[in-house]
Amino acid sequence: MEKYLTPYNLAFQLKSLDFDDMCFGFYNIKGTFISDYKITKQMVDNLNIKQCCLAPTYEQVFSFFETKYGYYVDKRIIMSVNEVVGINYFIKHISGVMQIRFDNPYDEFDPIITKNKCIQQLLDIVKNNEQ
Repeated sequence: MEKYLTPYNLAFQLKSLDFDDMCFGFYNIKGTFISDYKITKQMVDNLNIKQCCLAPTYEQVFSFFETKYGYYVDKRIIMSVNEVVGINYFIKHISGVMQIRFDNPYDEFDPIITKNKCIQQLLDIVKNNEQ
């Protein structure tokens, strides 16, 4: 289940953007996933522990950025005759397009690394625009 969830460090940053979708669980003060059938931001806030936050799926996070801020991630696969040569990821918005760069060229093939990198880029963009 946890491979489908946004990790604690990113989920905690989403809290400051008022992410409020119903989730399957939350992260406690130690960053451990606690499963619950349906949990909301208000229920986590009622715990009155600042380090707790919702544990959204990756799809919930991408949907949140699309609906609230108008940013979405586009994935383009680069092919040669019989093989995948590379994968490019772009963040698109009405204001423009930005390509996501990876430090390690093989990271673009790892779905967890790419999702985390895309979410971190989206968080950085939104936070910079709010300043």
